[in-house]
Amino acid sequence: MIKENFEQKILSFKGELEICFSKRKVLLKGREIFLTAKEFEILYFLASYPEFVFTHKQIYEEVWNEEYVHDDANITSHISHIRKKIEPDPNRPIYIQTVRGVGYKFVKQ
Repeated sequence: MIKENFEQKILSFKGELEICFSKRKVLLKGREIFLTAKEFEILYFLASYPEFVFTHKQIYEEVWNEEYVHDDANITSHISHIRKKIEPDPNRPIYIQTVRGVGYKFVKQ
């Protein structure tokens, strides 16, 4: 039997973006957004710690569960794909923002 806490783990932002961990489902304004497994894990990780800034290394080690091998391009590419799927304007993101020289943060506003 699945624990109730695990089953009910849903992150909701601005009444528009919902991320359901147990179903691995993302809804944007009620419409399902399809993410790859890694995209989902990155989004869920960042959204679980709104306003915290994470480096490429921290994101990589958390999501891939292995030692970082200076793979910034991989993280940047995944973030770009996520933004194209969830941001109203991927060039001016409101959810996943870049912190220059450091990494990324999720903004819940």
